[in-house]
Formats: sequence, C-alpha cells, structure tokens
Amino acid sequence: MNRLVTLLLIAASAAAYAADYTAPGQLSPVSTPSQKVRDAASKAARDAQVAAQKAADAAKAAAEQSRMNAGKVSKAASTIIGSLSKSQRRFRAGQTIEVEVATHVAGTLRFVCGTVVTMAMSFDVPQHRHAPIELYGTEATLLVPDPNRFGGAIEIGSNKNWSERSIEHSYADGNYRIIGVADLAHAIRSGRPHRASGELAYHVLEVMEAFQTSSERGTYVAIESRPERPASMPTNLAFGKLD
Repeated sequence: MNRLVTLLLIAASAAAYAADYTAPGQLSPVSTPSQKVRDAASKAARDAQVAAQKAADAAKAAAEQSRMNAGKVSKAASTIIGSLSKSQRRFRAGQTIEVEVATHVAGTLRFVCGTVVTMAMSFDVPQHRHAPIELYGTEATLLVPDPNRFGGAIEIGSNKNWSERSIEHSYADGNYRIIGVADLAHAIRSGRPHRASGELAYHVLEVMEAFQTSSERGTYVAIESRPERPASMPTNLAFGKLD
C-alpha cells in the first residue's frame, strides 16, 4: 500500500511538471502549449493527487481496521480461543516422525455459570511442577490431583496456609479405569442414567474441537450442547458397590 501511494505521488508530480513544461527550441510558431493541452495536463495532475490521497486514506483505514480486529480477538480470548502449535519432528522408540496434529494447545473457557478457566495442554513440555488443576475462589484456592489418576491429595489454601482434605469417595486409591463401564451396567440394571453418557462425551468432544476451530478462525466459539450434569458418586461406598 505504501508503494502504491509513492507511485501515485510521483505520477502526480510528473503530471504537474508536464503541465508547466515548455520544450526549448521548438520549431513550431507557438512556443507554449495550447490552453487545451494545459487544461488536460492540469486535470491529470489533480486526478493523480486525488487518487494519491484516496490511497493514503485507504492505507490509514486498513491500519485502523487491523488494530480494531486485534482488539476483538483479545476480547474473544475471554470466551474461548486456542493457540496451537505443531512440532516438526518427535521421537518414538528411536524413530523420527512427522507430527500432523497440534502438540501444544492453550485456551480459555467460559462456563455457563460464568466461571472462566484458562487451560494449557502440551506434549512439548518434558517436565513441570504445576498442579494439574488449580481452582481460585473468592475465599480460597483448591488444588485438585491429576484427573488421569484415581488418587492424590486435595489441598485448600487460604490465609497463606495450605491444608490437605481427606477423600471421602471410594475408588480413589488405585487404577479403576473400568469403573465407567461398571457404572453403565449398574445403571442399566437399576434403570437410572449412567454417568459417562453419550451426551456428555459429545459435549467434551465439542469443546475439544472448539479449540481447533477458535485457533483457525481467530475468534471465540459458542458451545451448543448442554448435557445434564451427571450425579456425583455417593460417599463411603463399599468396595464393589456403585449405588
């Protein structure tokens, strides 16, 4: 755009120069251009100047629009927006492979209740000391253990102190990955809704896809699915019981 403006200004200057220029040593009886030629040259100069001004205004407007769009994207980050990167190569059992999916995802989620959660998930970090989940409230901070496991300490921080809380639910001391299937069987037997429902799975998938879509579009993505919240597991269940 700047180059276009420069060229138009040069053209305007050249046209103005041509309008006032009289070639020396002309053999014709008249030593100056005719009034018609002068008028045409002057008009060309004015048109070039107008075009140059329009180009300059367009460049200024484009820059302002770019600034405004950047502001909108920044605001959209408070709803949901993902920043995704891809590693060119990773190692697996001594092999070098091309990675075709995002290996680092960062974004922000706004829940229906108004809670805002900042999330970062990465295969590119070899080691870290962050808590898997930290929840900040008005009165205290809650540290939740790794949801990929079935145990770990729950800590609450307030007044610059931390305290552990005991886990009152069963199945929190081992690898119980089959518990979802067991809950489904118990639900079919008793006629109640099972907790790991297809509606909930779809909701999770929609949120995951929204990170990718948000990153590609540069804007927030509204989540349409609204599954029922699963019932909490009862406390102090005997081993082997789910109801």
